[in-house]
Amino acid sequence: MVQRSQVPKYQPLETYLAARSGTIYNISFDTIERILKAPLPPSARKHQAWWSNEINGSHVHAKAWMTTGFRTENLNIEANTVTFKYIGG
Repeated sequence: MVQRSQVPKYQPLETYLAARSGTIYNISFDTIERILKAPLPPSARKHQAWWSNEINGSHVHAKAWMTTGFRTENLNIEANTVTFKYIGG
């Protein structure tokens, strides 16, 4: 089991996803920034790796979705969207 996020900046996203009752959410980067009440780092808008489902190493922000049982897929950097798919947890 993945431990809760220890990165306060991303806890609002964790809370948002934990409250969802469905299984798939396509969401814009702008919406994520509204949830966070802060901008995403530039790397989130440029690099697919930022959205990887990795909790070790430098991707501590991924805990925000992984602790709630979601994984990212269908990232579209050009459209500034990502899909969170619930796989359980």
